[in-house]
Amino acid sequence: MEEMEKMEKMEKTEETEHTEEKKATEQREKPRKLVYLIGTGPGGDALITEEARKALLESSFVLGSPRLLDSCARFIGKKPARPVIDPRKIIDRIAQGDYPVWAVLFSGDTGAYSGAARLVSLAREQPWEMRTLSGISSWSYFAARLGRSWDEERIVSLHGREVKQEDLLGYAARNSATFFLTDPRLSAEYICRTLAANGMGDLRVTVGERLSYPDERITEGTAAVLGETAFNPLNVVLVENPRVREYPCGAVPDRDFLRDGSPLTKEEIRSIALGKMRLQDRSVAYDIGAGSGSVACEMALRARHGRIFAVERNPSRLDLITRNSRQLGLYHVRVVSGSAPEALAGLPPPDQVFIGGSSGNLASIIETVRDKNPRLRLVITAVSLETLTESLALLKEGAFEDIEITQASISKAVKRGDYYLMEGANPVYIISATGTVGND
Repeated sequence: MEEMEKMEKMEKTEETEHTEEKKATEQREKPRKLVYLIGTGPGGDALITEEARKALLESSFVLGSPRLLDSCARFIGKKPARPVIDPRKIIDRIAQGDYPVWAVLFSGDTGAYSGAARLVSLAREQPWEMRTLSGISSWSYFAARLGRSWDEERIVSLHGREVKQEDLLGYAARNSATFFLTDPRLSAEYICRTLAANGMGDLRVTVGERLSYPDERITEGTAAVLGETAFNPLNVVLVENPRVREYPCGAVPDRDFLRDGSPLTKEEIRSIALGKMRLQDRSVAYDIGAGSGSVACEMALRARHGRIFAVERNPSRLDLITRNSRQLGLYHVRVVSGSAPEALAGLPPPDQVFIGGSSGNLASIIETVRDKNPRLRLVITAVSLETLTESLALLKEGAFEDIEITQASISKAVKRGDYYLMEGANPVYIISATGTVGND
């Protein structure tokens, strides 16, 4: 009995091994699938490259959006083609199909804001050979039609992205030329109307509709005028701004800020303080006691895609902060009216906090911001020894590390008659520290 059971077990094992070996052999003998990822250009089939044409002729099955399948119909011929856009569904379709050569169509160039990169990433584990073929991008075609170079334009894709209004305004305000790849939600009309509603209605805008198709149209005008025009959803937009001020290092001269008698942290002090803050591109940062907003503005220049909150209790200064930030194209500076710490209640946790004025509430402000983010970076400026002493004591008690104190004594030359004399300002103490998780 035992011997029969052993024999049956051996037979099952041999059968399993044979099945697995058969599957492995079939897998080795089965042709490896070839998948072409093809950039088809703006849309018209005249701009499809010869390389792309040959790949389409070689392909057994073609996938892509309905518009691209229609654009490439002449090269696809009668071979099977299906409208599929979602990358996971594309992978499933190829994996389940028996065709040896596949083509997946993408608009424009596969290396520029294209879904090709996402597809390659998702298909990394698939046993396929994947070849990516570049195409002509819509902005290179558009620039050629306008007879201009595009190498210095800021290129921004709005297609399928969550882009805030302040970011869109910032791109147009901070770049002499911005090329927008639009989206049905963030359309040419929306861009023009947004610019016009925020004091930039006089900017020159050029809209290219259905580029490379027989009914292509290019329209030029101001944002205010084109905001009232209806455009085909398939369009791109060029916004030109001759009023851009360049601050490549983020340092803004004092003379470029509007004052109206409001306090201003001097540019040399700002330079040191902003260096201590260690801002990142997407930082959330507070400027508490913002005054004229100079520190908030320089925060925003460093954190181009961040969220900057200028907190000020004096109502007469709120509009000044807005004017200063807008004239520098910094639409992601949000002005918060009220006294800290109460005014901080609804704000998101900060990565960095600058305190230039506390109105006697320094202890409660530090406690509030630390509760929001125990690991925040904090910078305080002080002109009195009392504020310096209080700041140091609070940081020591409040679980902060990397505490540094810098004294800046700035003197500037002023002209007196035929001579330049050095005139000193009051010394300023810059206290910086990093929060750490510890005992309160």
